[in-house]
Amino acid sequence: MPGISLICDFKKNLKQDVILKTLDNLIYDKDYYYQILINENQFIVSCTKYFEYPTQVFENDDFYFFIEGRIYNKNEYNIKIELSSLAKSIFNDNYNYKEYLKKWILDTDGDFIIFILHKSSNKMIIFNDSFGRLPLYYYYLGGKFLISREIRFIASLVNNIEIDNMGVALFLLFGYTMGERTLLKDVKYLEPATLLKIDPNISEITKVNIYKYNFEIKINKNKKIDNCADDLASLFIQACKNREQSDYKNVIGLSGGLDSRAVAAGLYKSKIPIYAATRLSYDKNEQIDVNIAKEIANTLNINWQLFNCEPNKGSDYLKLLNIKLGLVPLSISFIIPFLNNVKNFYGNNIVYFTGDGGDRIKPTLKPLKKLKNLDDLVNYIISSNFIFSLNDVSKLVNIAQHEIYEEIKNIVISYPETDLYQKYVHFMIYESAFKRVFEGEDKNRFYFWSVTPFYSIHFFNYAMNCTDKMKSHYKLYKKFLIKLSPQISYIKNANWGLPITSKKIYFYLIEYYLYKNLPSKFKKTLDLKLKKRFSLFNEVKTNDLINCFWDQINNCNYINKYISINYLKDFESVNKTPFFNLFTINSVIEKILCNRSVFDIYYDKDLVF
Repeated sequence: MPGISLICDFKKNLKQDVILKTLDNLIYDKDYYYQILINENQFIVSCTKYFEYPTQVFENDDFYFFIEGRIYNKNEYNIKIELSSLAKSIFNDNYNYKEYLKKWILDTDGDFIIFILHKSSNKMIIFNDSFGRLPLYYYYLGGKFLISREIRFIASLVNNIEIDNMGVALFLLFGYTMGERTLLKDVKYLEPATLLKIDPNISEITKVNIYKYNFEIKINKNKKIDNCADDLASLFIQACKNREQSDYKNVIGLSGGLDSRAVAAGLYKSKIPIYAATRLSYDKNEQIDVNIAKEIANTLNINWQLFNCEPNKGSDYLKLLNIKLGLVPLSISFIIPFLNNVKNFYGNNIVYFTGDGGDRIKPTLKPLKKLKNLDDLVNYIISSNFIFSLNDVSKLVNIAQHEIYEEIKNIVISYPETDLYQKYVHFMIYESAFKRVFEGEDKNRFYFWSVTPFYSIHFFNYAMNCTDKMKSHYKLYKKFLIKLSPQISYIKNANWGLPITSKKIYFYLIEYYLYKNLPSKFKKTLDLKLKKRFSLFNEVKTNDLINCFWDQINNCNYINKYISINYLKDFESVNKTPFFNLFTINSVIEKILCNRSVFDIYYDKDLVF
């Protein structure tokens, strides 16, 4: 992945040759290179990137500034003035610097990480935006501090790196970890709106949480739904304008769903020249999406391009594994050929727009059943979001169910809300969205800068301050979409087979809510019947994907240390999502601990489920 990497050794034992070799090994693509930004006795700051990846360096007499990403609502002059003022406040440790930084972050619409060095003292700070839009990981143990956008940078420079058992358990359960956990022991996520202060003079790292959303607050509760839809449409159009780059091609990944069409309409309304790209896989699974995307593009008079993609190969799995090291499930590797095609077709100067975030912001996220206490909430989180059952996860990773349960419960307790229903909203935003969705979106940035106006800070804040009653049954979303474009609101949603304006939506949603409220065991039984399943045993030698899976297990002894192969043999078959979650974990263990990857062997093979 492109972005900043910093290593600080408080024992002054930096091994420059090892660090440079590590950076060399992170050059996965011919367009990539790395820069050494700062090279001191105790620390090295570097950046891996391609030419178009947005970074900025500036300095004055007192400070050195590095900005990764983009700030959309401020010009370069104001950014420099404001950051200089912030730096003085923070490094002087003014009593109100936290409030000052909080105000700045909440007024700054962008996807960014900011690093500042105080030249005379060598003290450093690094902080991110209010959502943590650019995933960032850090490690601090044994006098060594590392922080990087590239988790393999950290994994390569930590001696005897280990897998995090609880991180694996959470990933198998949900498809993402929770809180600060990653899949590597002692390697943590930097949470959104967090400041790290690094003082090599006294070997000290201080972490300061600047801001955390409390979703109980609904300041728009007394507004009429039509007024809220008007305001949201205006904020959304402005967010689209702010993210447009006049010297870049603005390309939207257009599907037949609601969210990407909302972005297309926002860009069209902004009079921004845009191109639409739609994917069709080798098995034509997305044909309905393709037909609807074409209709949307024709309605908005957008230049539209269909990309027919071949089956993904071992090389695609390897690329995704290398750049995200399991934090994006390998099931997503099908998108790699599409991203390659988009880059090859449109060139390197691309701003890629997605509809990511619409599904988390517009419909109500509140639980659909009565919750009496915190245990009810934790049970609901598990039953509504599990991929493997808690029992299966417990036996696969050899961690007691109550330990996994308590891990989830303790994280949920830390959320600032007191209302159980809004704590669930916090889970869906901070865990499901900020972990799963942001990591998935981040893979796009390996190729080109990727944005979504749904995570404009001003749009997000307004939307989350609208009441759940407004959002129920897509009422607010429908009015919002009509404000953007009445024409596209009457085009059916591929997921429903109905337009959002249809009166039948109410009945569709009732069916969905009934399914969501089914007890876990019934839901699991229904999924077993409806979803395509794969034998892990009978299809050996007839399917290269399953052969990969067993090749890993047979040739990397470390896998059995973290995953119970004996319990795995009790599975007669699995469906796609659980299989790929397990396959992802195996691939990470093999890559990190066995220093090999089965995908090198199956590099040119079609690997399909």
